[in-house]
Amino acid sequence: MADIICGKLQDLFTFNDGSKLVNKEDWEKRRKEISDIAVNTCYGGMPPEPEYFNLEALCERDDIMCYKITAGTNEKQLSFLLKIYRPQVKGRVPVVIDGDECWEYMTPEVIEATTSRGYAMAVFNRLEIVKDLKYNRDSVLYQIYPEIKSSTVAGWAWGIMRVVDAMFKIDFIDTDNIAVVGHSRGGKAAQLAGVYDTRVKYAGNNGSGAGGAGCWKYKMTERVEESAPLGDRSELLSDLFNNFPCWMGEEMKNYIDNEGELPFDQHFFKAMAAPRCYIETEGLGDTWANPKGAMQTFLAAKEIYKFLGVEENAQIHFRKGRHSHTLHDFEMLLNVMDHHIKGTPLSDEFNYDPFPDMEKIF
Repeated sequence: MADIICGKLQDLFTFNDGSKLVNKEDWEKRRKEISDIAVNTCYGGMPPEPEYFNLEALCERDDIMCYKITAGTNEKQLSFLLKIYRPQVKGRVPVVIDGDECWEYMTPEVIEATTSRGYAMAVFNRLEIVKDLKYNRDSVLYQIYPEIKSSTVAGWAWGIMRVVDAMFKIDFIDTDNIAVVGHSRGGKAAQLAGVYDTRVKYAGNNGSGAGGAGCWKYKMTERVEESAPLGDRSELLSDLFNNFPCWMGEEMKNYIDNEGELPFDQHFFKAMAAPRCYIETEGLGDTWANPKGAMQTFLAAKEIYKFLGVEENAQIHFRKGRHSHTLHDFEMLLNVMDHHIKGTPLSDEFNYDPFPDMEKIF
């Protein structure tokens, strides 16, 4: 059965008024347009920046620091724990932020791989901000901001951005080299935070699929790797609303089984990082996360990076295997950081196109 294509990807180079993007200097105006369309429609908009923010040190050791972040309005706040694994080097160091402490992806091997390169690893549990339940409007974020329509993913991304706030208050962090990353549903949040917050230099995500790095208008109907364990098709918008309706913005309900009419696709988010760095890692056996659709939206977004003269700032890497955030996936992000910070050449792994015969839909 052939994959299902239900429309072309919208042109990133055409302004809402029909005029064309001609000058690099006008990119920020176009970026604002695509951000407004995509973030508000897909995720119900972002929660507001906090009126109140405080970072409190809880423990200080040579290898790990613990802090409490408190943020919200002047009247109501939430708090969550932040851990930073610190490399044993002098001076300011780059940092990788990951909100997936609720899972077990930040293994000792991942932390060692990060700190051994001279980078810090900042981890927190995004579920302290918004619960990962089918219905979760009683989560603490919505108690502080009861009027917002922001989805769960937007709430998690808000939490990542509060960790970015904290980085500017910690004297050993190099705030010119902040990376964010996450896996699956955490990858959706990491992508949103990374591309939305211009203080983030390296916007990373892994296996984030529908509502993340996938593609609404390109639907996979069969596996590309026989050992794929999670089914024979990619996740659909209807699947998201059946299983986790709070992940997406309310407006997305209007496009269930009608994704071709969406006024954006996920290439909007990937382009929003430009001219900063966007790094995506995918598993070829992760059919549910739509690796072919991810390639479609990546290639469409990369045209903006080419236009801006920073083509190498957009990178995608495919590996064999299932839906998981492996040490290898983390290392691909670290390799991109090494390239920009240390001048280390990138390997050919980043130039591999596993779908050379796939027709582009942009």
